[in-house]
Amino acid sequence: MNSRQDPSSIAGSTEQRILDTPPTSRGKRFDIDWDNEDQPISFDEADLHFTKAKVKKAKPVGGFSGDVDTIGEPKFRQRERPSKGYKSPISPDQNSLSHHAIGGEPSSTRERCKTSIELQTEIDFLKRQIETFKEQRWKGPPIEETVRRLLCGKPCALDYYKSKEEKKELLQAVINTLDSNCIMKVILYIRATSRIGVLVAIVKDQPVAINHFASYLRQNREFDELIRFYEMIKDMESAGMVMYEKCKNFKNPIQQLRQLDECDMIFRRCPELTAYVPIIQEHAMLLKKQIKVNDIVSTSSMVMPASSESVLFHSVITTLFFLCRYFYKENNQNSPCNPRLMKTEFKLSEQQYQFMAIKACASQRNWKAIEELLTVKAVFGSKLKCPIGFKNVVKFVCKHNAPEEVRMKYLNEVSDIEEKIKLATDYKMHNTAIDLLSQIKDQKRLEAYFSRVPPGSEECRKIQFKLQMLTARK
Repeated sequence: MNSRQDPSSIAGSTEQRILDTPPTSRGKRFDIDWDNEDQPISFDEADLHFTKAKVKKAKPVGGFSGDVDTIGEPKFRQRERPSKGYKSPISPDQNSLSHHAIGGEPSSTRERCKTSIELQTEIDFLKRQIETFKEQRWKGPPIEETVRRLLCGKPCALDYYKSKEEKKELLQAVINTLDSNCIMKVILYIRATSRIGVLVAIVKDQPVAINHFASYLRQNREFDELIRFYEMIKDMESAGMVMYEKCKNFKNPIQQLRQLDECDMIFRRCPELTAYVPIIQEHAMLLKKQIKVNDIVSTSSMVMPASSESVLFHSVITTLFFLCRYFYKENNQNSPCNPRLMKTEFKLSEQQYQFMAIKACASQRNWKAIEELLTVKAVFGSKLKCPIGFKNVVKFVCKHNAPEEVRMKYLNEVSDIEEKIKLATDYKMHNTAIDLLSQIKDQKRLEAYFSRVPPGSEECRKIQFKLQMLTARK
């Protein structure tokens, strides 16, 4: 019910109507244009009631602007509200002002509003909360939570831990988990965000962390960084071993020889490494010999097998095998290709020399050279003598398909009869194996040997004859 009349003509009726509105009337509203006194005023049934007073012009309270629906309340507050527990934001001064202006007691709506002191207290509390959140914004989660997320493979930020103490605590926490992946993640984070001196100070008391970091650098071939790391933690022996390993990685023999000489100078100056100086010198001497042999092979007219590799960067034993295989007949005592000279230079034992010489001659099928090597002078002529054992000679000659007489010659020199039977059986010397089994009168093994020979062959008939003789003797 909206009527638009002149305000002066309806003032009395409007005032009377407001006064007649019952206090329990809820959910109704009236609208007043507070800014224009000359415009008509339309009323609905009001949510509030007033004491008998003259309605005066009022403005919205509580700091709000715009259209209003009830006296002092903005539009967004206009909804059904419970009659208890609500307080209007009108200040005490405004309540008293409205009270005196209207001429009655304060309404129930204004009694339910918060006071300005309560609002200010709540605002201060919220400000303190905001400041706390701002301070905690750059504070990381607890170390236990970060370690738990690392173990579970969940994403986590390690950038919150910036100080040296925090990084040390984090490293100790992941070391206690015994998880290598977590340990390496933390170590690499510390390495990326700190100087090498800080990293050393953090991990120097953690052997597990040192081993993980050293393995990582060695695997990625960061030898300079690894040497520097070992030097800073005062582990000179490990630093020297890394230097030596770095020298071996050079594929150019001249560069490797130069690096070995530098390594030799460093080892001489360090008391912890002086015990390794002879090893470095022997390696350099071997590389020089290999370079000379390689030059001779490349300039000579000797035809090398296509499958043969270069002698460079191999061990002493492998180099000796190479010389025995291709230069066994070298008579010049001063030639770098002479295998006997190499035996003297590197102080090789007779067993080492004969083992590689027999193996090399067998690969070349030089049976005469093997016999000459094993023949020694005796009081009544000469005899065969082998420091490495004749069973190894039998293996070498049988592997390279030596003739039957050569095999039998060295097999007969084996003293253990069981070893003889095993060698004869493994290398298919059937006649010898049958004779040996018959000699020790082992009928069961002789019968089992039938499966190793072709049916109807001469060896098969020989086994039958030996079995008959053993049976007749019983």
